[in-house]
Amino acid sequence: MESNPFEKFADVDLNEFRKNQIQNKKLEVEKTPELKKLQRDFEALEEYEAWEKALECLEKILKIKRSNPSALFNKGTLLMRLKRWEEALECFDEKIVMVQNDLQTWKNKGLCVVELILGRDNLEKISERPLEKFNGEFEYIEELRYAVRSIKKFEPNIHTDLIIFTFLIVEFTWNLWYITKLRESSDKKNEIKARDMLEEQKKVFSEIENLMEKLNMNEEKIKSKEELERMNETFQKIKKTVDILKEWGWIGK
Repeated sequence: MESNPFEKFADVDLNEFRKNQIQNKKLEVEKTPELKKLQRDFEALEEYEAWEKALECLEKILKIKRSNPSALFNKGTLLMRLKRWEEALECFDEKIVMVQNDLQTWKNKGLCVVELILGRDNLEKISERPLEKFNGEFEYIEELRYAVRSIKKFEPNIHTDLIIFTFLIVEFTWNLWYITKLRESSDKKNEIKARDMLEEQKKVFSEIENLMEKLNMNEEKIKSKEELERMNETFQKIKKTVDILKEWGWIGK
């Protein structure tokens, strides 16, 4: 696979991030009377949850000036509401090219990737997918990994940790199913790939484990106790899966 065009944005420091906040403001389009009216219409339609009509307003705004970061972000967010994940991802990618280190854009990008991987059919059905579908989704997992790496560069807080935990769980779960499919294929190359991926999953699990410990230590900062309980439950399931894989000899003890 070719290197991801967004990888270079994953290793910026906080000073660079703040520069990009300034850049974002500079890129904002000077609003003509026509643009102001369209913006007002968009905001009114959004307030009444008329998503399709609001989307039409944004399309008109972007037709006047495509290099409009806030309009691209708003369009991507609306497309997420409409569950049009591929189109939303394109909007966030386009904004990232202009403003590389906006946390909310990276977060939404990652959530689109999560939906593209797991949203179309539930976890009970994921095992029925053919190997070809997993191969097609590998690019999305790469995107997810870059999104996580980028989010880590921003000022650390519990909200960021919760996002990263969710992304890592999705990556880990998807990879385990993919590995299972590779092992079923009776192809020597796939067998080697599965073994290498399993070793990599030990690092991912270790990261999940450390993050779960950190979240539990900061329990009082998490607004929703139900959310923390649900995450602990998910973590225990993942841990049990790892123990089973160790018993099977898939992962070294």
